Amino acid sequence: MEPLKVLFIHKGGIGDALLAGTVATRFATEHPDNQVHTCTNFPELFFGSDLRIIPLEREKWFRWSARLMPKRYRCIDLYYSHDYEKDPALKEHLLTLMARKAGLSSIDLKPLIKFELDPSPVFPEEEKIRIGIHSLGKEFPPGVKDYTPERWNEVIRLVKAADDRVSFVQLGASADPLLKGVTYNLRGMTSIQGSVSVLAQLDLFVGQVGFLMHAARAVECPAVIVFGGSEKAHQSGYSENTNIESDPECSPCWIKDCPYDIKCMSQIEPELVAAKILEQLS
Repeated sequence: MEPLKVLFIHKGGIGDALLAGTVATRFATEHPDNQVHTCTNFPELFFGSDLRIIPLEREKWFRWSARLMPKRYRCIDLYYSHDYEKDPALKEHLLTLMARKAGLSSIDLKPLIKFELDPSPVFPEEEKIRIGIHSLGKEFPPGVKDYTPERWNEVIRLVKAADDRVSFVQLGASADPLLKGVTYNLRGMTSIQGSVSVLAQLDLFVGQVGFLMHAARAVECPAVIVFGGSEKAHQSGYSENTNIESDPECSPCWIKDCPYDIKCMSQIEPELVAAKILEQLS
């Protein structure tokens, strides 16, 4: 009998693709007789995985096949934003929610990365403490998740003034603003695999909600994450991290365009973020 072909669909960014792939991998483990596909613009994420990758432009063909031949094809849409937009205070972690959409009873709150990490040393041995940092830029509209480069610049200044052993390593896209005081500028210089390999060699990662937060958890790199208030750490973060939140009356909102000047981020002072980083280093 021909195996059932199952396609997992999620049209979000690279962080969402990593989480969708984690759910699809768990599904494939529980349903070894199925052919499990994932539809993605980030095939590099799935190097080393047993998942079958199809480009987004073939999604319509797969959906059409599932309608005509439901015994041979099945589509599982893991899109979650509308669930949180409908109920911003939803207690369920988005990985758990996505797993439930796939019919899974449970899932570990840890993203899965299957490709091999590059073990080549990135930093000199004499470097004492290496902290990765990411500031959102123009390539991806930052919106409510943006802590702003100016605040990150102040965080870097405060941490380096308190501990001269620290070197900051800036990750991200070439369009991201260059932060002041970074020792290593790797913006736009690493592939997905390269970025994750760098994370695995860091002592700490600091940043906002996004792919690098999820990837840091995948390789067990400790992290300090500035959430603000648009979404809560129990919804998309990890308890192993230090998660910094604020709680204005509008939080959580799960909206992209804030009518209140993103006050949930402005309420979090750089002094607090720097203090949390230094706590992690002590």
